[in-house]
Amino acid sequence: MDTIFKDNKYPLLIIGLLSLSFFVGIGHVHLFDWDEINFAECAREMIVSGDYVKVQMDFQPFWEKPPFFFWLQVIFMKLFGIGEFSARFPNALFGGITLFSFYFIGKKHFDRKMGLLWSLIYAGSIFPLFYFKSGIIDPVFNYFIFISIYFFIRFFNADEVKNKYKFSLYSGIVIGLAMLTKGPVGLLLFLLTVFVYLVVTKFKNFPHIKYILVWLISFVLVIMSWWIFDIINNGFDVVKDFIDYQISLFGKPVAGHKQPWYYHFVVVLLGCFPMSFFALKQLFAKSEETDVVNLNRWMNILLWVVLILFTIVTTKIIHYSSMTYIPLSFLATYYIYRNQEKIAPWMIYLYLGMGLIISIAVMVIMNILPNKEIMSELLSKDQFSQDSFLQDVQWGGYEFLGGLLYMITIIGGFILLLKRKITEAFTVNAFGLSLFFIFLSYTLLPKVEQYVQGPAISFYESVIGKDVYLHVDGYKSYGRSFYSNLQPMKEKRRTDKGWLMNGEDVDKDVYIVTKTINTKLENNPKMTLVKQEGGFRMYYRKAVLITLEDDKVATQNFESKALNFLTAEYVKSGKTSQHTANYPNKDSQLYSNGISAIVKGGDVIECTGWAFIKEKNDLSMAVELRDRSQEEKPIVVWASESVGDQETNQWNKVTKSVKIPDKFSELQLKIYFYHSDGIVNDSTAYKEAWVDDVSVRLISSK
Repeated sequence: MDTIFKDNKYPLLIIGLLSLSFFVGIGHVHLFDWDEINFAECAREMIVSGDYVKVQMDFQPFWEKPPFFFWLQVIFMKLFGIGEFSARFPNALFGGITLFSFYFIGKKHFDRKMGLLWSLIYAGSIFPLFYFKSGIIDPVFNYFIFISIYFFIRFFNADEVKNKYKFSLYSGIVIGLAMLTKGPVGLLLFLLTVFVYLVVTKFKNFPHIKYILVWLISFVLVIMSWWIFDIINNGFDVVKDFIDYQISLFGKPVAGHKQPWYYHFVVVLLGCFPMSFFALKQLFAKSEETDVVNLNRWMNILLWVVLILFTIVTTKIIHYSSMTYIPLSFLATYYIYRNQEKIAPWMIYLYLGMGLIISIAVMVIMNILPNKEIMSELLSKDQFSQDSFLQDVQWGGYEFLGGLLYMITIIGGFILLLKRKITEAFTVNAFGLSLFFIFLSYTLLPKVEQYVQGPAISFYESVIGKDVYLHVDGYKSYGRSFYSNLQPMKEKRRTDKGWLMNGEDVDKDVYIVTKTINTKLENNPKMTLVKQEGGFRMYYRKAVLITLEDDKVATQNFESKALNFLTAEYVKSGKTSQHTANYPNKDSQLYSNGISAIVKGGDVIECTGWAFIKEKNDLSMAVELRDRSQEEKPIVVWASESVGDQETNQWNKVTKSVKIPDKFSELQLKIYFYHSDGIVNDSTAYKEAWVDDVSVRLISSK
């Protein structure tokens, strides 16, 4: 296989095939809550709202992340449509960019073999490959940090002044992109790495101030290209909230992500197999003479900076330490490249042993997951997981072949390593792992996804196109926004679960999804259980509001309810309003059978009410119109119309026509029914009236 290195096209072909494999299967399974769906939803809301400056979630400011990654997702959502494939496309693309970058950097400073080995070892390790097939931010973010540091390494080793300017400029631009991708932690990692390098080298090559200024100006221009527009459009509060959130990650565990201090060491060692095992001997090795730009030292420093920093950080999430994957892959590659004939036998056997453990574990898991009895016993202390894994998920019986495929890969790589066919071994390892992941994408992952979130996702999708409120209770989910195709709503209380479950003026049907361990809604008489599947329950509540559309009539009946004072509010421009009904004393005998309104021509409303009193008494109806943006004083009032003395049990229809003025901010239309006893203002009666509270909203064509 040494002929590969005599022609540049063969390594490029190998890397190109590996890069293309990152795209296979990425659209076959739903995005996973939280992060994947979180980021895809931010991109989707940019498209829906047309606002590409402000990052939003539920169409409210979302200050946790800057926008660059979402811009990438938006581009591919525009090209391929909104969905899983587009959401994961940026990482698959940057996976290929990363491998080609490793090849060309390795080739420039060493040779083609070093470049190809670096690409193969990175692509043949578990977590790096997994992240290239995901929709999280880190692969893009980590690439920018690495390239920025690489340009700074080139700056340190540049002889000509023009090259120093060039590389300091490039470095500043790219670290600015890193900050626009995930935030200030990218800048922090860069500065800490450079600072530690300067300390180790006793500040011998401290950059001249003019180069620092070039780097700083380029960095600031990149980040301000977004922040200036964001501040102009949305004010400084969003930027302030963003900075506060980033600081909070260091001080306390966010969203319950608290782990032991050694968490990231274990994650990197096991998750980055096999490169983590081959890098062990290089972690404390001295720089070699052939390392002309001292990449070995730089990568060692970067690795330890990331590990130590995120060991200190209280919030510990598995992908926070993913920046270690790049320097770790270099150290593993560098060790193998320098010791091809001297690789310690124990490392080769360790590669075999760990690989066999992983492949056997996969085959065992494939046999356990379909077995409901075993899963029920294993998950007996976790009711939600138990309910989830007791679903009827169809297994084909061939899923274990994925583990067998990886076992064959490991054995093949092991035999080639023993024969000191290093490049062949890691080529087999990389392509074998890639095929293994593709196999899992079409077999295991859809089933796991069905267990852990499938019923909820399916329910979210079932309300697409329906004008309803959809929320979750007792757990956090971005899936209910992304998979229901959430649209902007003017109602500010749309995320207020208390209002959705119990409010008396809810204007749309409500669906609430909970986990089976959440029993709160079981005792809520206003919520009806409509479905239970897996670990989820779905509840429904019918809208209290009536929505009136042009040339349509909507009527709300009050069946045999004695009323003294009835108000129905109609609000133009889609704002929510409320109806109040005050119960009179027991002696009052006014009844209302219903109210209705019909829109004519978009600017005239006919208001109709039916009412009667048992005793002869004066029954009146009044209509008033207010501009809610102004004072409470009505702008138009129709005097009370007396129906006259009414006979017992005789229903009477009263109709008034209302013309809507041309200019208004927000109109409020009221209908009053009352009799000569007067309007009851007793606060106790008013509160009691909320039992039958009804609201009506007008949506006009105007």
